[in-house]
Amino acid sequence: MLEVQSDGTLKSLAASSETRLGGKAIYRRFNAFLLKMFGSDVLGAFLKNCEKNRQDMYLLFESKMNSVRIDDDTIHMKLPTPLYEIFEEKRNVKFEVFLSRSVLGTKVQKRQDMLIIDRSIFHEMFDMAARDINSYVDLEQRGLKQWCVKNIIMIGVFSDSAFMQKAVRDIFYGYEFIFPKGSDLAVVKGSVQLLTDTLKVWSSYKK
Repeated sequence: MLEVQSDGTLKSLAASSETRLGGKAIYRRFNAFLLKMFGSDVLGAFLKNCEKNRQDMYLLFESKMNSVRIDDDTIHMKLPTPLYEIFEEKRNVKFEVFLSRSVLGTKVQKRQDMLIIDRSIFHEMFDMAARDINSYVDLEQRGLKQWCVKNIIMIGVFSDSAFMQKAVRDIFYGYEFIFPKGSDLAVVKGSVQLLTDTLKVWSSYKK
């Protein structure tokens, strides 16, 4: 927790903690989605043997989640071809056929090389992550109310995601949110400096 000083700098009021929340939680739930769709043996073989494809898949997922609109009915996502090849080799059945008969068949379809995924799947991923954040922060229990917290600044890999922004706004109702430009690179650039620069601009805007 940070407090804005008169000179525009920030003072830490509570130490930050390394947690498995936010982006890490989203990736865990995306992995759970893949696991449910492909199975542990297929996904394990892909993650172990197709490193470049694995990296590309997660980068694509990150980019997709930060670009889709909240009112999109479906999300179109391309997964690496080797993932389907491993599945069909191990299962001896076309992935499309298997998917249509699975529990995900009503919410996920495959057309050519593209998955068509119902938005409810991603809403659930981000809603659960927001609830985890709420449980960890717990504004009342941790005494943050006494500091008159009014603003919440979102940084990190999924901060630009409309799904994440909606999920967190719904949980922390009544707070004003600040989404710094380049917030996804906050860890690389140094989050304190990024937030300091952002708040200087924001403070000038509010005057």
